[in-house]
Amino acid sequence: MGSDRRSARRHPRRCRRRPGAGRGRSRRLASWASCPRERTPRPRSGHVIPAPLSISSLPPIWGPRSLRENRPYAVRVEFGRTPSFHGGGTGGVKRMNATRISVALLLTLALACGGDEEEAQQGTNTEQTPTEPAGPPPIEPMVCGGDSHTCVLKASGEVFCAGRNLDGELGDGTAQDRWSWAPVSGLSDAKAIACGSYHTCALRQNGEVSCWGRNTHGELGAGNTDVAHAPVAVSGLTGVEEIALGTEFSCARKSDGSVHCWGSGSNGRLGNGARDDSASPVQVTGLTGVAQISLGRGHACARLGDGTVSCWGAGSSRQLGQGEEQRRDSNTPVSVSGVTGATEVAAGGNHSCAVTGSGVMCWGQNDAGQVGNGESGSGTYAPSPVAVTGLTNVTDLDLDTRRSCALLGDGNVQCWGYNNYTAKLLAVGSEEGNVPTPTAVQGVSNAARFDTGETHACAVTNDGKLVCWGSAGNGKLGNGDARSLHVAAEVIPAIAQLSAEPSSLDEFPAAEGELELTRGISVGSHQVCGVKEDGQVFCFGQGSDGRLGLGSTRANPSSGDMHVPGISDAVQVSTGLGRSCALRKNGTVACWGRIDGQVSTSLPMAIEGIDDAKAIDVGGSAHSMVLCAIHQDGGVSCIGGNNSGQLGRGSRGETTMEPARIPDLGDITEIAVGTSSVCALQESGKVYCWGSGSYGQLGNGDTSSSPSPVELSISDAMDLGGGGYNFCAVRRNGSLMCWGSNDDGQIGDGKTGRENNANEPTAVRGLRNVVAVANDLYDTTCVVVRGGEVKCWGANDFGETGHGDSDTDDVTSPWDWERASDETVGGWGPIAAMGCGWNFCCAYHEDGHVSCAGSTPIGGSGGFLGMSNRRSATPIPAPGVQFPAASAEEGEGEGEGE
Repeated sequence: MGSDRRSARRHPRRCRRRPGAGRGRSRRLASWASCPRERTPRPRSGHVIPAPLSISSLPPIWGPRSLRENRPYAVRVEFGRTPSFHGGGTGGVKRMNATRISVALLLTLALACGGDEEEAQQGTNTEQTPTEPAGPPPIEPMVCGGDSHTCVLKASGEVFCAGRNLDGELGDGTAQDRWSWAPVSGLSDAKAIACGSYHTCALRQNGEVSCWGRNTHGELGAGNTDVAHAPVAVSGLTGVEEIALGTEFSCARKSDGSVHCWGSGSNGRLGNGARDDSASPVQVTGLTGVAQISLGRGHACARLGDGTVSCWGAGSSRQLGQGEEQRRDSNTPVSVSGVTGATEVAAGGNHSCAVTGSGVMCWGQNDAGQVGNGESGSGTYAPSPVAVTGLTNVTDLDLDTRRSCALLGDGNVQCWGYNNYTAKLLAVGSEEGNVPTPTAVQGVSNAARFDTGETHACAVTNDGKLVCWGSAGNGKLGNGDARSLHVAAEVIPAIAQLSAEPSSLDEFPAAEGELELTRGISVGSHQVCGVKEDGQVFCFGQGSDGRLGLGSTRANPSSGDMHVPGISDAVQVSTGLGRSCALRKNGTVACWGRIDGQVSTSLPMAIEGIDDAKAIDVGGSAHSMVLCAIHQDGGVSCIGGNNSGQLGRGSRGETTMEPARIPDLGDITEIAVGTSSVCALQESGKVYCWGSGSYGQLGNGDTSSSPSPVELSISDAMDLGGGGYNFCAVRRNGSLMCWGSNDDGQIGDGKTGRENNANEPTAVRGLRNVVAVANDLYDTTCVVVRGGEVKCWGANDFGETGHGDSDTDDVTSPWDWERASDETVGGWGPIAAMGCGWNFCCAYHEDGHVSCAGSTPIGGSGGFLGMSNRRSATPIPAPGVQFPAASAEEGEGEGEGE
């Protein structure tokens, strides 16, 4: 860059140290090559100084930490001895003949001491010693952190990752969270890595880039928007020297000083003058001579070779540094006023910082004190760069959403900004929510590199260890422990020794079996699932936690064509709060979503120990699944959380994934799993429940819990439904009995409120000829009556009872599901089954169509973390959904409930 050229033009009679140049993250040499007293070294007797080569023919001499700038390091020379790197590196060292000195070294000395190439070439043109090609620069270990994952680069070029993997951000070929380090599939030649919120990229030795993870906006640069569980090449990108990742977009700096970005174009973050997404790289407009780049949540910044800084993208929080009057987005780079001589730049959530000769300067949002000037508070901004208080000798910066951190020359790390009270993200031992001035991170004293994630941070030490601090959620610290680290602690004792077996996916080849297809739907908290005629599982709705089983957290509208991959022999599917399970024809079970506190996967995972199930049901809390299976002999086994005894084993305890039969329970024909309790229907018509009874959901007249089944007063039940904190049973006379929570009137006895919970079976008045009760219940209850009509009651905040009235929040007695209000839905005919999730209910028509009311999972963009649900107080069709035809079984009785 310009500073290098100025150094080369210095006065020939002055011998100066070559100034350090480039990014603060790159180490500089302690000194330059020793300069001889005379411009041309005087040879000793018998030594010949060959004529120097042209500088264009010289191989670069590499030292450590030169990933970002291809700049030769200095060499100390003694005649008659082998030269070595002054910086201690070993890569690229050439051995020379003792009677000659390399022309490369002669030219280096000439330029470093103020001479030029022309002067150096005035020597005697005698025999030259051939020079071997220089090898690649040595790779230094480094770390990067995303929102919930961490990756580590080894000196071997291998990459290992840990943490959240529901969108493939670990690149190990699976979609399961990892609490220990997993190798990135097929990657052994990386020389730099970068983590975005939910995707990761690697700069390879050949100057190309590979990425993996979430790809909803094309942030992987592969020309499509398909999620990638293993590295895919960024299309058309070569000659890359640096990569940087943000939220849903990525950028690369090429050797010619240009910058290219891809992914989301929102807020103009691609810098190409547009706001459209791009799944392949586009060049940032008007930006040349770039020395370093950094990406934030919705904006990016570049440090130019002349020490100035330009930013682009989101600007509403003043993160572009344009002053109070220019707080707007920019889809092309704008220069940050007041920043000169920058050696480092960093972009955060809604703020930015730069290292200059006078210290660190920051600008943008400052609600948590992330600007570092001692101020904080809601609505606080620094529209122009301000000095960070008391911070000097900074070699590296890294920013996150509301936090800033700096690496100092002595290896210490200081942070300021948001200090989450649970994770103590700053690791300063403080309970304060905001720390508006730099404070030393405890437990870090010899860091060589570091990086911050959304709720954690890690540093590579000079002796090759990895230390981390902050939240351990999703396993992102890689130490297998769910406890947050309030002070930095070692998580990898030796990065060079890190190794692990490659990850593998469970496979489900089509199996033979005697189980027949269960026709119907299963409704979870935010999703609907069913089995197609060909044995494939189709789910639509919100995709968070991987509950749709599609290999990502991408939402799938009802019109989508994505099926759960790998399963083609399902006979039943059950879905609950954040997870789903499929029963296969051979009696085995596969599940996906949030399985327990440390197991989450967005692709099917085999459940060990269940191989003869004939029916299943899944429930549990947000963090821990409860899965119960009815075996061929009528026995029951359950796995998952057991804090309230919901596994029915006679005791309470920790989560377990090992099935065990429930003692003295047989001849079971139906089972319903709630949040923390389970009920089962016996062939005789008796009902048994176990687990938590805090809402009266055990139906035994008490609110205490029981880890063993207790018998209810019902002895003539023919159908059972339930979920959440309440259950219902259809009696053989066509009446309905419900028990448990009545917070929203879901018991149907004309009352509402927790004080009116029913701790024993209570008759729902006004119902007759009930055929089936919804198999999934949360706060709303629905039943199918003879003739295929439906009646619902309970929570109705969004019109989920389907009556056309969303003004009545709690419906305490049954009213009609107005299926004929929509011409299409009315034309589909009778209803065979119902299911209710959170704020919506869905009907399964006899012809296999599905309609829903409330805040439905129908429609939407199919994006990540939810979609634009269609709301309707009357049933609307789910377009594109077609399950096998079915009919409701008619009840044996025609009596009216008591």
